[in-house]
Amino acid sequence: MDRAGVFVRDEHIVYAGGMHGDEWVAIDALHRYPTLFSELCQEIVERFSTHHAMAKRLYGHDVPAIEVVAGPATGGTRIATLVAGSFSKLYGTKVPGISAEKAGRLQIGVSYVTREPIYENAFVFADDDRNLIAGKRVFVVDDVLTTGGSVASVVEEARRAGASEVGGVAVFVNRGNCTSLDVGRVPLLISLLNLNCTAWSEKECPLCAKHIPVNPKLGHGKEFLARQASMAR
Repeated sequence: MDRAGVFVRDEHIVYAGGMHGDEWVAIDALHRYPTLFSELCQEIVERFSTHHAMAKRLYGHDVPAIEVVAGPATGGTRIATLVAGSFSKLYGTKVPGISAEKAGRLQIGVSYVTREPIYENAFVFADDDRNLIAGKRVFVVDDVLTTGGSVASVVEEARRAGASEVGGVAVFVNRGNCTSLDVGRVPLLISLLNLNCTAWSEKECPLCAKHIPVNPKLGHGKEFLARQASMAR
């Protein structure tokens, strides 16, 4: 991925959740290299297959096939489509790839795990996709993990839609040291690349202390600067 210009360093970045850092994974750059993008999606399926082949040898039983691949829009949309295609070839069946959109209302449900309310910015499936998921084994994909919140929201939504199981999560890059617990207590988390990116709260950010400007073109910098401007009025 490095050859695709994915990694940006020595910039003042605002991440999802409001944390600050000096490194960014410009995953959008991968879209300029469709062959590489497809290879990464194929690698996800190969790692999943290797994991379950090992499980079969250890426990002596087959693992049920993945029947639907889902991801949060927009980062997981294309990945879900391509990973679903690779699963289709693996199984010789049609595995659909779908995406969840951010909700536009205040409260959209209750957490499957904690039983706490799910609020806006959570991800929801369209009704047709919810019907597609019901009773099926789902695999969730995304491009980058920072806090795991977006993926966890999709996992929760798949469970609310009646998935028989969320069989795992896979991402291109895990830059937040996220575990399977952070993405919804799934049985398997596949990360093609793990990055240990340092992050600070706004109050503890050394870049803010040095008055190094936030990059508005990366991460959530634009929103952060807009909020700062509105507070200064």
